[in-house]
Amino acid sequence: MPIKSIFGKTYSYIEKSLDIAKQQQAFISSNIANMDTPGYTAREIDFKNTLKNAMEGSSVLLTRTNERHLGGASDEMGYIMSSRDHSPLDLDVEMSKLAQNNLKYRMAAEALIRKSAKAKAILGSGG
Repeated sequence: MPIKSIFGKTYSYIEKSLDIAKQQQAFISSNIANMDTPGYTAREIDFKNTLKNAMEGSSVLLTRTNERHLGGASDEMGYIMSSRDHSPLDLDVEMSKLAQNNLKYRMAAEALIRKSAKAKAILGSGG
């Protein structure tokens, strides 16, 4: 029996949360690494709306950040992207976002651990 069927939708929420937080971590790290790059456009994911749309099963179109980009393509995960203008990035703001994203990831991981422990206790108590 697949583990997803034991947890129902909860496992899907946790799985999507971990995936979104992982991708957001990559974007924030890239923003920090390219802070001094001329013309760099910071990227981030709208965590709440991306998770909501993923759980509703709707497809999401990515935001075009440059007129030379192709339009109408959907990311395989359906991330709702946002790009900031070319204003300078603030290291303190990016580090704060990094800490917030880390907390989201850790909370989802903790939820997964607790769900797994409950399943193990239930399955182990059968005689």
